[in-house]
Amino acid sequence: MKKCPYCEREIKDKALKCKHCKKHISQPAPKSDRGNGTGNRNESNSFAFEIVKAVKRGKKIFITLAILIGVPLVIFFWYVLIPTIIAVLIWWKTDWELKKKLIGTGVCVLLFGSLFGLNSYLNRNPSIEITKPNNGFTVQASKTTISGTVDPDDAPLTINGRNIPTTEGIFEHEVNLFDEENSFIIKASNGENSTSTSIIINREFTEEEIAERQRKKEEKEAERKAGIEARKKFVAEKEAKEAAVQREWETSKAGQWCADNPEWSRSECKKLADGRIWIGMTYDMLKYRWGLPDVANQSNYGYGTEWQWCWNDYEPSCFYGDSDLVIDSYN
Repeated sequence: MKKCPYCEREIKDKALKCKHCKKHISQPAPKSDRGNGTGNRNESNSFAFEIVKAVKRGKKIFITLAILIGVPLVIFFWYVLIPTIIAVLIWWKTDWELKKKLIGTGVCVLLFGSLFGLNSYLNRNPSIEITKPNNGFTVQASKTTISGTVDPDDAPLTINGRNIPTTEGIFEHEVNLFDEENSFIIKASNGENSTSTSIIINREFTEEEIAERQRKKEEKEAERKAGIEARKKFVAEKEAKEAAVQREWETSKAGQWCADNPEWSRSECKKLADGRIWIGMTYDMLKYRWGLPDVANQSNYGYGTEWQWCWNDYEPSCFYGDSDLVIDSYN
């Protein structure tokens, strides 16, 4: 028998619920003032319950961290973790005799070791071997052939960035030799792995070829200089033309009016100089062109300030606008 932590009456030792006060023994006892002894026991039970909850929360956090860390490990190190887990299950979760456990563990390790070896072989770093010519080879011809082998035999191959076909890992490719020293980079890839090697092939030019190369070089230099001179001439002519147009504008009536009123655009100054009138021109433009109006009437009928400006000696004579002094109409 044991005492209920709530009512202190005797109940069976295995009881989970008190038959007297109907309280569940597993739930924390409330703080009580039934006596100092009872209160202390209740506080102890509550503290123990909080510890259990903290342990449960820690267990959930541990499981979450295990998943976050374990999944990437399984993905990247499957060839080690999976056979290890299977071996542990064989030894701890089966009733096999020792011999069967050893055989099962060995088969598991052998199987996954073979899979790992096959995967490593298929994704191995490729290798390149150049059979001819030798590095630093000198030839007088304008072309030569680079040949060799690549492993794996289906690995994509490039020479100076150009794709080169292979036949069962053998390649031959004719290259042009433009300079005295010609460098070629041969690169092979296998999945995410790649490797590269380089070879230098020298070309020996004849005296006629040297003379021809010199002549072409001089022609190219002459063309370059001629292009520079032509460009300078074009720029000079363009700048002279633009300067002439600017001088013509500055000496014109429209140009002088724009110089006096920099807030006006060139098109507005040209319109004014041509004697044109348009909706959207400003009172200042009319005043600059004709002087102060003979009549300037201001009115307000509840829609804001409105103006009427009239010049007796010009046609049209009267113009209308509001407070922004922009012409809205005229007659």
